Amino acid sequence: MTLQARADFDWAGLRILSTLGEAVEFMPWRMGVEDYFGGSGTRQLTGRPHQPSWAGELVEAMAERQIAVHEEDLIENLIKDLSW
Repeated sequence: MTLQARADFDWAGLRILSTLGEAVEFMPWRMGVEDYFGGSGTRQLTGRPHQPSWAGELVEAMAERQIAVHEEDLIENLIKDLSW
């Protein structure tokens, strides 16, 4: 079984997942470009950009849009995934 992990769509969230990836193998869960644009975030993206190996297009989209999307902005989709 593969660990699935996610974090907020902000630079800190990408750093968290990168750090996790240094310790264990994981698969990003709902951390793609489509998921990012599916969120209703309204907060300004702040901080220093971070480029994880698995998130090339995502980082480009975040840098261009300059909006942070937090987990609570995606809660309905996350709950659907967990409601088997």
